[in-house]
Amino acid sequence: MKATALEPFLPAALTPAGTTADERFRTPTTVETDGGSSDEPEFAVYTDDRYGYRLAYPADWSVESDLSGVVLESRRSGAGAAVFVETTRFDPAACAATFLTELADDDHVHSLELRSHRERKPGDDHQGVVVDCTYVGDSGERWWLSYLFARDDRTGYTLGVDWNDTTGFEATAERIVASFAFEPLDRSRNPTR
Repeated sequence: MKATALEPFLPAALTPAGTTADERFRTPTTVETDGGSSDEPEFAVYTDDRYGYRLAYPADWSVESDLSGVVLESRRSGAGAAVFVETTRFDPAACAATFLTELADDDHVHSLELRSHRERKPGDDHQGVVVDCTYVGDSGERWWLSYLFARDDRTGYTLGVDWNDTTGFEATAERIVASFAFEPLDRSRNPTR
């Protein structure tokens, strides 16, 4: 596994050395994916003029935004994405590690598998970390999570994409995460920021 800025913040059990399938965390040597369905959905682009970011999402999803971000949801499958904006100090690698630790400590999470973690720059000179994992909850269903933790000059962003294992949504989730990018702010339309 390629070393990233995330590794120093990961609990020792999440590092590749010495992990096994019997441990609470497991880092697989390969990632299996069905690549999504052959009829890829039509995508739309959401642009947030207040905070200066954009992302693509399936055009048939609902969109609800407020001052803290946006929630996008499928009306059919239960899959969804959300962007939360943090105006306080935000370190993407530390936030990713905290997210994984809190998920592992959640009493309703019965197994957690780290699928991958990697650096991603959503814009020039900006930091970002992507974490992909699966977990099994109380219902016995497996859920996939793909989270991007990113920062521009003064703001932190968490983009989370969640879907049920039966959805076959990996390719779509990857496209949503890959599409997240910072946009220059148009201060003439939003002079208070």
